[in-house]
Amino acid sequence: MGIRRSVRKIVLLLGDVFLIILSIKVAQWLRLGRYYDIFSIETGASLLAMTCFPVTFYMFDLYQVEWGSYQRNFIRRMVMAVLVASPLLGILFYALPQFMFGRGVFLICLVSVLVFCLAWRWLFCVVVVGRKGEANRLLFVGTNNSCLRLDDFLQQK
Repeated sequence: MGIRRSVRKIVLLLGDVFLIILSIKVAQWLRLGRYYDIFSIETGASLLAMTCFPVTFYMFDLYQVEWGSYQRNFIRRMVMAVLVASPLLGILFYALPQFMFGRGVFLICLVSVLVFCLAWRWLFCVVVVGRKGEANRLLFVGTNNSCLRLDDFLQQK
């Protein structure tokens, strides 16, 4: 069971990194209206963004793969993680001015990271995790045969 959770967390992390890269590319295309290889020109800023977002996602427990952790306050935690990453990246860009996006690319990147990662987490949760965790909180009152059979049936699934 622990190996499955680790694999799920790695898949979530790789999906996040891919979507952050995609967000950076979409942001520069939307802002500038043309495509250029942003990773060869702004390598440092891209690397900072690709590390800062997963760190803040980890800080806000967004790599928990149980369904119950996704239900409770998930959107709020994702928005807060992106909002914490924004000034953190701003401070890093200020401290390292050679590693900086333009403000338009940066703001579009923030919004696209939020939208893409919310969609990714929702899709991951529905497809991979499923709704199995909701049945964990079930109270049986009584010990008659129908309750015991229902318990056996649910334990098998």
